[in-house]
Amino acid sequence: MEELEARLHRFAQGGDAVGRCGELVVFVAGGVPGERVKVKLRERHRRYAKGTVADVLEPSGERVASPCPVFGQCGGCQWQMLEYGAQLRWKQELVKEALARIGGLEDVPVHPVMGMKDPWRYRNKGQHPVSTKGARVTAGYYRRGSHEVIDIDSCPIQHPLVDRVMKAARRRLERRHIPIYDEATHRGIVRHLVIRASFSWPQAQLTIVSRTRRAMVALARQLREDVPELVSIVQNVNKQRTNLILGPEYKTLSGRAWVSERIRPFVYRLSSSSFFQVNPTQTEVLCREAVDAAALTGTERVIDVYAGVGTLSLFMAERARRVEGVENMASAVKDARKNVRLNGATNISFHLGDAGSALGRFDRCDVIVLDPPRKGCDPGALRAIAALRPRRIVYVSCEPVTLARDLGRLAEAGYRTEAVQPIDMFPQTYHIECVARVVRA
Repeated sequence: MEELEARLHRFAQGGDAVGRCGELVVFVAGGVPGERVKVKLRERHRRYAKGTVADVLEPSGERVASPCPVFGQCGGCQWQMLEYGAQLRWKQELVKEALARIGGLEDVPVHPVMGMKDPWRYRNKGQHPVSTKGARVTAGYYRRGSHEVIDIDSCPIQHPLVDRVMKAARRRLERRHIPIYDEATHRGIVRHLVIRASFSWPQAQLTIVSRTRRAMVALARQLREDVPELVSIVQNVNKQRTNLILGPEYKTLSGRAWVSERIRPFVYRLSSSSFFQVNPTQTEVLCREAVDAAALTGTERVIDVYAGVGTLSLFMAERARRVEGVENMASAVKDARKNVRLNGATNISFHLGDAGSALGRFDRCDVIVLDPPRKGCDPGALRAIAALRPRRIVYVSCEPVTLARDLGRLAEAGYRTEAVQPIDMFPQTYHIECVARVVRA
């Protein structure tokens, strides 16, 4: 495989360092700006190439040792080799770069990233593919750029309870000789182990993703004996030949169908299918920042679009006259309504439907809160938002590129972005969450 030397200058969207070798632009996984490295190429084109660090010839002072034995192989983390303060500075730069290049918003202030005191063991959820190596069951994460499963015992960014449940499930699958799914043949049963741990109570939930409806009640009973904190074991059936992890069918095998989490001062019940932020510690920071960005006085009608289980809706309802949540997943709406009752909120309603059509049901609002998936807002949703003409929009995003695109579209519709506040929900990776404050111009 071809190797070359490159001097690295910056990070690109996606987390690779960028350098040059002559006229060739080189994207390098595992590199740090300021370094001279030897690069092992995995693909080469006329003007650019992609590869990984084969050797660090001149290291950066911001390079640190990773505590993870599979860092560089596992596709989960990209920046464990980068000192945490440098991670925060580069994430701020990536947000600025995306806003300027994609949204034409080079004058928008991007504040320093709000980081964590301890940037390890922060995740409450792991999605572990399952495979086999000979007679042994393996579970962990995919190797970077492939579907080869790297077997692990511990992940330094996961809650320790996630590790314990994963190891117990792997051991029981092996002992019970339950057939493991094979992507190539579309045979076998168990595909993934999806584990969620509470940071507020000693509780965990395991979702066993299977190709068939084969019951695993005995397995579930044994796992709850192995790990007493397992209060919920659910089976998800995914019959399709697909890369999607979850299928449409859920069945509770043992215990209850949910786990609890507290984001002060609220308590949330989370079912297996519902989206919830993976970093509970920083979720409170995010929610407080979003409420501040909404600048509520107690008289406003707020529409929370892509509302999920009502995480932001409950925080907004503390200061707003009325909150209307819009969500297109029925299970999330069901959870959201339960969370409203659980917390005694009386000024929140939830509506099932896609963002564009659901927003058409409203004739007015003062503030809109957006927290779309990584792909950003659908154009129909942005048109519906512009038609409602809210005085203020709070846009929460986990992807700077689509955030920049959508803020550019809102600018064309007569809105101005006042500022963007990045929040580090995903230490040791290039991913970054942002809260954008947008006002009607």
